[in-house]
Amino acid sequence: MVKRDLLELINKFMDSGKIFISHSREDLIHPINDLIDNIKKPLEKGGVIIFLNGQLGSGKTAFVQELGYHLGITTRMQSPTFVLMKKYDIDSELIPELYTLIHIDAYRLEPHHKESLNVDEFLDQNGTLVLIEWPTAIDLDKALAYANIDFDFISGRVIHDQDNGLNDVRRINITYKNNPE
Repeated sequence: MVKRDLLELINKFMDSGKIFISHSREDLIHPINDLIDNIKKPLEKGGVIIFLNGQLGSGKTAFVQELGYHLGITTRMQSPTFVLMKKYDIDSELIPELYTLIHIDAYRLEPHHKESLNVDEFLDQNGTLVLIEWPTAIDLDKALAYANIDFDFISGRVIHDQDNGLNDVRRINITYKNNPE
């Protein structure tokens, strides 16, 4: 509990966003709840685009999978690395304003591919949440994103979890466009 209080105090005074520490997939509920709380109103006005940044294996796809699970997606969500984009219909009591979740993985793409994705068109689609892994690979305009979520390993720290084996400790930093409170 003391760690959580310290993180809340740090978040209050930092301009860089909200920081969450994750020891396992179950810890993703905290940044997921924060994201859900902050996208409800923007979804009423149009689509919301979230950029997911971090090195390979840092938790971007796991975050999208857990978010989908909490939103009621019952099908298995796999990384769209080879298909580039996956679309899921949503009927969620948690966010009634959300109708569609789109997961894009731009890892294998180059900047000239961004026109074919038409990412900016999703902004006109009310109730659409677009999560984009590797947005820098296709040189997307940072202004498109309502939020940036950065996933980092906390170097040299590995914990042992009896249920899940070894887990890397990760820092998840969410920075919102209008920095909601």
